[in-house]
Amino acid sequence: MIKRLKDIWRLKRGEAVWLVGAGGKTGTLNRLARDFSYHQLVYTSTTALLRPAGLPHRLAICSGRAEFFTALTSYRRRQKTEILVPAVRKISRWPGDKKKAKIKGLPVEWIISAVQRFPELIFLVEADGAGNRSCKAPAEWEPVLPANPEVLLLVQGLSGAGKPISSRICHRAGIISSGTGRRYLNLKVYRELFTDRQWYGEHLEAAGRAYLLLSQASRNRQELAAGLVSELLKDIERKENSCFSSVKGITAIDYRNVLEWLYHLEIRKDGCRWLKLNFRSKRISAPGW
Repeated sequence: MIKRLKDIWRLKRGEAVWLVGAGGKTGTLNRLARDFSYHQLVYTSTTALLRPAGLPHRLAICSGRAEFFTALTSYRRRQKTEILVPAVRKISRWPGDKKKAKIKGLPVEWIISAVQRFPELIFLVEADGAGNRSCKAPAEWEPVLPANPEVLLLVQGLSGAGKPISSRICHRAGIISSGTGRRYLNLKVYRELFTDRQWYGEHLEAAGRAYLLLSQASRNRQELAAGLVSELLKDIERKENSCFSSVKGITAIDYRNVLEWLYHLEIRKDGCRWLKLNFRSKRISAPGW
């Protein structure tokens, strides 16, 4: 019986998990932190990050790599049920509002070195800003990733489906509309958000293993999610499309319903296996919804 995201994505300590995209990164980070029981877990960013609310954590402001490693060493020894949130500084964007305090994340090189030096820890890293929008296409300088991320989660939220492409819903709305030639968020646009080589395709190809995550997939968006998974699967099965050689699964989820329903398609060398997960964690063998 599979109930945890860390299990369906086969995450383990000694890895860095890099999250990019929009519309579910924070929810995914929080869910994974709970899956690892808030223990021996480093929760950080390579851009800017809202300090996690409602999670047992300790903030560590590190002015240099040596100070960062010292904080990791101390955290490893403490063995407490809390996550470590390292940053280089606080960002006073909302003066007087501690609940919305942002922090500036760490250089990529620090995190890579830390993963090698502290294999007993798991690192969850937000590597892409989205301005609290549900979907995004990256600018030229985004996302902030290593050349070959170990585990990459590409998230796009479906809550804007059917709505005009605008800055209220989409981060980098101008890039999305000009890149797709469309005015509304539909299945074809969402497909491009996952598959466009100029956006996230090269990062997917470079990853050790990657997962596509369709968040905000509520029941009334089930048909859209199913159609999008079907289109993404066609792209993955095209052997000439090397961007998807590292993609190991597609997941549709709705955090607001507390995992009331979740679909995951696991992609293996010997074919595909569909899993339907809910409170009963019922397994189905046919590729259907």
